[in-house]
Amino acid sequence: MKFFSLLIVGLVFSLSVQASDQSEVESVVDRYFESILVYDTAIMSSMMHPEALKRFRTPILNALEGSKREQAKMELLPLFSVSNVEQYKSLTDVEAYKRLNDFVAKAQPQLIALMKSTDFEVVNIALKGDIAYVNYTLTMNIQDQSVEKDVVQKLKLHDGSWMLLLPPDGEATIAGIEARFK
Repeated sequence: MKFFSLLIVGLVFSLSVQASDQSEVESVVDRYFESILVYDTAIMSSMMHPEALKRFRTPILNALEGSKREQAKMELLPLFSVSNVEQYKSLTDVEAYKRLNDFVAKAQPQLIALMKSTDFEVVNIALKGDIAYVNYTLTMNIQDQSVEKDVVQKLKLHDGSWMLLLPPDGEATIAGIEARFK
């Protein structure tokens, strides 16, 4: 009987912790959605996990120092509003990510307007260790037609806080940079 009681207490505690983590993840995702709706690149960038920022920066730095460095400098440095590799290297990871998002905002104002009018709906949250998988649907109005896209956003714990990993389109962009400047 004592073992059964301990098992139940352990299960209840585990479910309580998981519910708390899911609530925290949902809160982080809601804050991220809010930052997208106002396109606040400072908040968006500060919510990125350090591993995601490193994954973002490493291929860019490799391109800038690789065999196609001159081409990489011409194509990549303007994205960060810097004129040389040293200036790029002096940026923090968060600042580099922010600057790229600022560049996108200036270069693609119609995309930003579209993102600002997007609806986000969390479908479910699954926790697996220190990774959270958030499935959500975003709904956009493109040329008077409602378009839905299902997205999985991963978050990872860092110093007790849930932070965003690169979204799938971010991973695709990085893979493109790696392939282009190989």
